[in-house]
Amino acid sequence: MTDEFLLSRSLQHRRESRRGPLRFLLILMLLACISIGIVLAIISWNKEQIEAEGLLSLAAETPSSEAYAEASLPTNEVNPDDPAANITDEEPQRTRPTYPAATLAEVPPLLGKTLELVSDPFFAEALFIGDSITTGLDRHAAFDDHLLADIGLTLQQANDRVEDFAALRPKKIYILLGANDLGYRYMDEDLYTEHYTKLLQSLRRLFPDAELFAQSILPVADFYTPREEGQPLTNERIESYNAALETLCEQEHLGYIDVAAAWRLPDGSLHPGVSSGDGLHISFEYYGSWLQILKDQSE
Repeated sequence: MTDEFLLSRSLQHRRESRRGPLRFLLILMLLACISIGIVLAIISWNKEQIEAEGLLSLAAETPSSEAYAEASLPTNEVNPDDPAANITDEEPQRTRPTYPAATLAEVPPLLGKTLELVSDPFFAEALFIGDSITTGLDRHAAFDDHLLADIGLTLQQANDRVEDFAALRPKKIYILLGANDLGYRYMDEDLYTEHYTKLLQSLRRLFPDAELFAQSILPVADFYTPREEGQPLTNERIESYNAALETLCEQEHLGYIDVAAAWRLPDGSLHPGVSSGDGLHISFEYYGSWLQILKDQSE
C-alpha cells in the first residue's frame, strides 16, 4: 500500500513538473499578445493625431451667419481705445493696408441682387458643394435642400456624402473645395487632383445628366495669418493648385470658373474689401456678386 502511494505521488509530481513550464509559456504568450495590442493602439492613435494635425480646420476661423449679415466694407480708421491698435515690437501684428477709394469702387457688392438671384429659376435645380464659404448660402431657404456644404469640408468628405443627395436631379453642380485639403501635411498637387477626380467620378455616376463646374480656390487677403499646424494656406500654393485644377477640368471636360478673378489684386491676394474681416472668407455682401459670376460663366 505504501509503495503504491509513493508511486502515485511520484507520478503526480512528474505531471506537475511538466505543467509548470507549459503554464509559464502560456503566460508569456498572453503578455506578448497584450503588448502587441498596446503597440498597435499607440500606432493607430499617433496616425490619427498626425492626420488631424495636418487638416486646416476652418471652424475656428469661420464667421457665424450673424457675422455674415453684419459684415461690411473695411475702413482704415484706427480706434485709439482699441488695445490691438497699440502694436509693440514684442508682439508684431499685421494691419490691413490702405487702398485708394478707386480700387474699392472697382468691386461692386451687388448685395441688392442676392435675393433676386436666389429666386432666379437658373439656380432652382443646382447643387452647391463646398466648405464654410458655401454654407453662407443657407441664409436663404431656397438653397436649403441644395447644399452639400459644411465647415472644414474636404474633397474626400464630400465624396463620402454625395450618396445622401442621390434623390436630387440637379442640372448644374458647382464645386468650391480645396482650402481645407491644402492644409494636409502630405498634400500635393497630384494627391489633390486624385481626390478631385474621385469626387467627379461619384458625381457623374449619381448625376449623369448634370453639368459640373469646378470653382477656383479663393485667394486669401494679405493680412491673413496662416495656421501653424499643417501646410500653410498661401496664395502661392493656391495659385499652383488652381493651375492643377484647371488642367484637370480640361482633361475631364468640365467647366472651370475662376470666381476670384474680379476680386484678386495684382499681387494675387484677395481684395480687402471683399473679405469678411478674417482675410479668408468673403463678406456676405459679395454673395450676390459670386452668384452672378457663376450664372454668367455657366449659362
